[in-house]
Amino acid sequence: MSKELSFNLPSIFDHPNGWGPLGEAKQLNNSTILFNKNEKAGRASDWTNREQNQRQGRQNNYNNNNSNNNIQNLLQTNNPNLSLAISLFLHQQEKEVEDDDFVLVDSKANKSKSNNQNRKNNNNNNNYMNNYKNRNPRTQFDNSKMYQNRNQQNQNPNPNPNQNQNQNQNQNQYQNQNQNQNQQRRTNAQRPTVATKKFSASQRRAWNGAYDSKRVRESSIEIRPDWTLIREFESNALNKLVFKDVKDQTMRTYGLLYKYDDAYDRVTTRDELTLERNLKPVYNVTTSDDPIIRELSMKGIGNVYATDSILSLLMAASKTVYPWDIIVQKIGTKLFFDKRDGSAIDTLTVNENANEPPTEDKENINSPHALCNEATSVNNFFANQLLNKSGPRTILQNNITSLGLNDSHTSGFFYRLISLGNSVKLVVRCEIDAIRQFDEAGLPQYMLIKALNEYDPRSNNEWKQSLDSQRASVLASESKNNTAKITRWAAQLLLSGVTGIYLGFVSRIRARENNNHLVLATQFYRQQEFLTQLLINQNCLWGTLKAIIDLCMQQEDGKYILVKDPNKPMIGFYRVPSEIDLVKPTDDNEVSQVNGEEAAEEEGEEAAVEEEAE
Repeated sequence: MSKELSFNLPSIFDHPNGWGPLGEAKQLNNSTILFNKNEKAGRASDWTNREQNQRQGRQNNYNNNNSNNNIQNLLQTNNPNLSLAISLFLHQQEKEVEDDDFVLVDSKANKSKSNNQNRKNNNNNNNYMNNYKNRNPRTQFDNSKMYQNRNQQNQNPNPNPNQNQNQNQNQNQYQNQNQNQNQQRRTNAQRPTVATKKFSASQRRAWNGAYDSKRVRESSIEIRPDWTLIREFESNALNKLVFKDVKDQTMRTYGLLYKYDDAYDRVTTRDELTLERNLKPVYNVTTSDDPIIRELSMKGIGNVYATDSILSLLMAASKTVYPWDIIVQKIGTKLFFDKRDGSAIDTLTVNENANEPPTEDKENINSPHALCNEATSVNNFFANQLLNKSGPRTILQNNITSLGLNDSHTSGFFYRLISLGNSVKLVVRCEIDAIRQFDEAGLPQYMLIKALNEYDPRSNNEWKQSLDSQRASVLASESKNNTAKITRWAAQLLLSGVTGIYLGFVSRIRARENNNHLVLATQFYRQQEFLTQLLINQNCLWGTLKAIIDLCMQQEDGKYILVKDPNKPMIGFYRVPSEIDLVKPTDDNEVSQVNGEEAAEEEGEEAAVEEEAE
């Protein structure tokens, strides 16, 4: 017979009128209250009242100390609730660890600046006191001598009359001297200093062109009374024009090209090279005299015709400061942009947009005219020297003799068709300088060769010290001072469609000689890299060109001229009588221009003679 297991149900205390235990908890009779009644679990922290938080922090520290004392008393005495005391002690330790990890954010103001300022003021005061104590004893004012002299005068009431007369003369002389010194101080205070003059002049200049009220430049061409002004507009307004729908293609190529010498990639300021004065043949005939453009216009290819030098000037018109003029001929639905013989369109300016442009003294080698001739010659010499003529040459599609030139010309000419919307088909002649390299398919990659020249090596931004380590800074400074010239180069990149531009940094050997130069550095920039680094928006360049073409297309058939004002950022559009020949002017309206090479050599020889004489 199996023994049955007993199962006793536990007693359950039921509270009929509420919840919780019935009766009194005897096991908690001897327990001590360990926490303060002000402590509330789950209370949100108030970070807005700083003083209340500080008082609450002091109160919590006091409560924590009381809790620690109560726990220590339970541990030292033979209390039957020892396990409860231990658990409370461990809980309190964990709470202290958590409190140590908590960091209160300090919202007080930083006093380091004021402390440094006070320390600086204290140092100034200390230095003043030290200087006062250590001042020259000869310059100190001795009060004892003053009172001593005054006592001597009282003791001697009847002094020598001659002595009084001498004292009066000395006193009058001293007063006259003080009056002269005060008058001199007032005169010097009213006279403006050199720094004030520079600041006043810079206030009168515009940001992009140094338009100075004291500088009066002459116009590039005389505006005659029989010319009719059709429209005059600000050149700065052209910056807001944008055009994006551009399509281009190369129709014909003429000439032969060499690959550039890659040894110039390793030129530095420590291993500079002398610029050789070997003149490169130049072909810069105007649009109407170009035989290829005449042929294309007769075949009806395109309706606007120009060269890259003329169009680049129009695209950079908003950046120009110096005067210029461009002839426009409208025949039916066709436009021809031409330049005058003797025009300065093909020359390069120097520091045209600088805050302190070159002096207008024509006899100075640093005048704008002399610097333009020097920069044009330097670009010609550098583009010719950079070619590797000992290597193979690449003959383009057509022989250069079709342009009436011989094989000595080492440039290529691309005739390109550029579509600016549906109404404008632009035919432009672009000059290419060299071949950069050949791609994997054996096709050449073309490039332009340009040079930036430093005409005053004694300036603060000397290239020999900064080109190797701060080339980007030098280029940015040149871009600011020569915005018009560099924008024209960017426009020629877009018109020709070549891979990029090869820049050379050329400086004078001596500041007073403009015919001897050194190549200090070189750098190749791809087309988009060049535009991005110099913050040039190609859509604005196309928009400017499109707006000028549309303005000319709206006119009747005839002859017109665009003239840049020499002293204001204004461009005038005039209608000229058809019987006046502006391309080949007569003696009355011809603007004489000395050849850049001859002028540079003559001025350089004169400067060298003056330097030897000194």
